[in-house]
Amino acid sequence: MDLELDENQRSIADLTLQILRESLTRERLHAIEATTDHIADDEWKKLATAGLLGVPLPEDVGGGGFGLVEACLVLEQIGRTVAPLPYLQTVVGAAMTIDAFGTPAQRQAILPRVVDGSLVLAVALPERFDELAASLPATTATRDGAAWRLDGEKPLVPMAHVADRLLVSARTSPSACGVFPH
Repeated sequence: MDLELDENQRSIADLTLQILRESLTRERLHAIEATTDHIADDEWKKLATAGLLGVPLPEDVGGGGFGLVEACLVLEQIGRTVAPLPYLQTVVGAAMTIDAFGTPAQRQAILPRVVDGSLVLAVALPERFDELAASLPATTATRDGAAWRLDGEKPLVPMAHVADRLLVSARTSPSACGVFPH
């Protein structure tokens, strides 16, 4: 088994690192810490312009058509530079889930905006921190006309303070679970 990165993977990692290292100086990081959002907005836009927000998303929504390994390469560089960015929540947690399980309409309405950096997402999954909570959430979703009504609590939603939308896990019946972009 060959575990070496291929040329595309090396390019993704190198470009991410180059963008973040050029602009995230110590002074810039201190300035970001002083803001209320604590997010590197300019760098988010630069990653979007470079096509790095869409790396693991399919080409039909403007993405790069790669996968989780390539998304992890972007995350590795974000961690290496201590970049305060909502990539894990937006791209990996929410957008990849919407790509896999969302309706065609949800995919077309949400994913291109993630790719271009104009939409930040957060994932509202846990209610408790055990295995059962992840497999069968206590939050419920019931039909309310053409929409869904969500009832429940999600005590930990990283990046919710900057998210335009939340992806919420909820039960649609006592034994069924769904994911609702909200």
